[in-house]
Amino acid sequence: MGKGAGKGGGCGGSKPVKSVNGKVVPEERAPTKGEGNKKGRKASMDGLELRAAMLIQRWFRRHKANLALRAKCSWQVFTRMEFQSEQEQTGLSDFFSDLGQLKEALERERSELNAKERKARKSGENFNHSGTSIKKRVGHNIDAAESVISAETEDLLFDRPNKPSNITAQILKDLIRGCQDDQIVSCELLMCILDEAFQTQKTYPNIRKMGTDVCRKVTVVGDLHGQFSDLILIFKREGIPSATNPYVFNGDIVDRGHKSVELCAVILGFQLVYPHSVFINRGNHEDYLMNKRYGFEQEVQTKYGTKASKLLRAFGALFSALPFCTVIDGSVFVVHGGISDDTDLEILEHLQRQHYVSILRAAKASGDDMAPDPAETAQVVNAVWSDPGTENGCIKNQQRGGGCVWGPDITEEFLKRYDFGMIVRSHECCQEGHRWSHNKKVLTVFSSSNYYAPGSNRGSYVVFRYRELDRPKIMTFDSDPHTEVAHSVTEQVGALEKAAMKELLEKVYEKKDELLASFRAADTKKIGAITVNQWAESMESVTKLNLPWHLLKEDMIKLNEDHLFEYQSYLQEFSVEAGKFTGLGVADKLYKNVGALEYIFKLIDVDNSGQVSHKEFVVACKTLNRYLGMDVVEDDAAYQMARAVDIDKNGFIEFNEFVESFRLVRS
Repeated sequence: MGKGAGKGGGCGGSKPVKSVNGKVVPEERAPTKGEGNKKGRKASMDGLELRAAMLIQRWFRRHKANLALRAKCSWQVFTRMEFQSEQEQTGLSDFFSDLGQLKEALERERSELNAKERKARKSGENFNHSGTSIKKRVGHNIDAAESVISAETEDLLFDRPNKPSNITAQILKDLIRGCQDDQIVSCELLMCILDEAFQTQKTYPNIRKMGTDVCRKVTVVGDLHGQFSDLILIFKREGIPSATNPYVFNGDIVDRGHKSVELCAVILGFQLVYPHSVFINRGNHEDYLMNKRYGFEQEVQTKYGTKASKLLRAFGALFSALPFCTVIDGSVFVVHGGISDDTDLEILEHLQRQHYVSILRAAKASGDDMAPDPAETAQVVNAVWSDPGTENGCIKNQQRGGGCVWGPDITEEFLKRYDFGMIVRSHECCQEGHRWSHNKKVLTVFSSSNYYAPGSNRGSYVVFRYRELDRPKIMTFDSDPHTEVAHSVTEQVGALEKAAMKELLEKVYEKKDELLASFRAADTKKIGAITVNQWAESMESVTKLNLPWHLLKEDMIKLNEDHLFEYQSYLQEFSVEAGKFTGLGVADKLYKNVGALEYIFKLIDVDNSGQVSHKEFVVACKTLNRYLGMDVVEDDAAYQMARAVDIDKNGFIEFNEFVESFRLVRS
């Protein structure tokens, strides 16, 4: 055999070959038995790995869905309770039958005194009610039913004369550093800023207009709610305001957070330095009545003590002078709340905005001869209180108790009528810090991160660039790095759930007596236990919170072997354990309606001293009785009640004494 035959014959262990298209290639060899088993095992292992991967993916998807559901439930708890709180604020009740009536009565009494004073001043008389000085009587609660704040009252409101602030960008940078180190803005500097800012606001129209043709961009910031760290993060990203770096602050600068004063000082300060580059819209929390309930008034009192009263007067006047809206390049309409089917920018642009020292008060005073025109008031209320909805049309905002809920058709008609491209508004906390509505024609921007609790939401702001208004750049952030770095998603959701459940349990404890009555009514068999459905119906009926109660039940109640809820033992245990759920004061843990009581206490406290004198208490009692058409309370009887409430007999009624007396009467 030759060499060629030897290669092709397959002898001597050489690989068999075959000819393919004239080329010689090795033939495939059949696998041996051992090799076949290996391949079978490998295929089997590949199948097991694939199934394991699929199971892991399925578990992970379920885990993510479960976390999302838990986060959504917690979010609903927070938002429903916030809306209910605002609804209570706009129509407070269940205190002396109608807390709103007491508010009206007290403020009407003050309005009558103010009217008498004005009449006396015109006639040349030296009217001085009860021997107090005029300056002392210009209390925090400037009556919203009065006409525009006059030049003579301005001097009293701002404690003039004040030294010029001589504010500069460098001073503001130093101020920012001091605020970051928890230094308190001096009362003198703060009053100077408020005085000059008030005078600056008066030069602006109700609807301000700005362009980006020179500066090339503008940054719109939503609700900050006293969270100074969020503003600093935005400044670090976008730079501080300047002549070429304009900002629009879309309301709700104050309340809830602990650094509202610092936010106001810095933002107003930059507006004084760059009056044509800093725009501030009024929000629903730039209102002294809201400040009483949601923390700003308490913050000022804590930081400034005896000087707080004059600062609060100045803040109240300043808030009334803030414009309502800003229009960017004639295309983007920026407003805190929103619009309605009756929104008329002609009316909004020409009304006297300083009538509205309190927008809430003005909305409730439509029957008063001195109140603003109801049609005008509706424009203002809708601008700062309304929310976008998913359905066409426009309905009353039942959740908040103020403003309206407007639909996509209302947006379309509004934009067409005024030739705008979109609406940018704030007013609503969003989990991602922003939300598009109405076919991307309405953008909600909320700049307060971790608003409800750590990990509850991100903050955001939006940047509009010249000739790119239809493509806004939305920036999201979290000013607390610990919520993203130190904890896993599971831990964040768990912390969020815990915070939400804490607030919900406090609400449940407030309603303990009503819940017990509702449970007993549902327990027709009188066995001391009810079904889960009956429990959920009672919870929704009593708390007025539309929540997924069936999903929340595992964190709130335990069921017996028959899957029934034994309500009697639960409420008994709850009364003992409730204190663990709150971080509030003793009175808050023990008594119902404490938020309403604190609000009404501040209304009675005319001179804003933090204490109610016997005289203030007597005026409140007599005014209420007269307003409600009840028997007249004689001075002796009223003073006797005041002395009874004054438990420590120091001549003043403090808040804890006020709440304790209320508890004793109710029990």
